[in-house]
Amino acid sequence: MIRHGSLNKRIVIETYTQAADSYGETVKTWVTYSTKWASVEPLAMRELIAAKEQASKFEIMFRIKYIAGVKPKMRILYNGDYYNIEAVINTRNKNKELQLFSSRVE
Repeated sequence: MIRHGSLNKRIVIETYTQAADSYGETVKTWVTYSTKWASVEPLAMRELIAAKEQASKFEIMFRIKYIAGVKPKMRILYNGDYYNIEAVINTRNKNKELQLFSSRVE
């Protein structure tokens, strides 16, 4: 369960979309999906090892209040850095919180 005081970092969740520019050409771009308060939790070495066994390089977990529609392939802007969302966990399937396992974009 999320302790509300732990949601003390502001993140922006972005989704990739296509839009038409002023010439009618299709342009791919990132747009804001949602801005949320989150807890930011670097993963411990044990968690990193377990995550790598699942063929990914999770480095950080963002914990937020539940929001529908968040999925892998989206990204997070936090503290000037971008993080690809690799996995989304709906904690206990109760639609109360999401755990967003992410890797930093180089």
